[in-house]
Amino acid sequence: MTKTQDKFAMLCAQEDKARYDYYRSDLKQCRSNPELRRIKICMCLMYRRHYRTWLDYNR
Repeated sequence: MTKTQDKFAMLCAQEDKARYDYYRSDLKQCRSNPELRRIKICMCLMYRRHYRTWLDYNR
């Protein structure tokens, strides 16, 4: 992998990690609405998968 690809993968990983953290912190506010909570959990898991994929790509 070239240095540019490596840098791109790390930037994407950082962005996805930030989104994951945002949706995870947002879950605490959705306790009263199960449908909204389910959506937030799905978003959390999606960004977590993306984050881990970029990290694996970067190894």
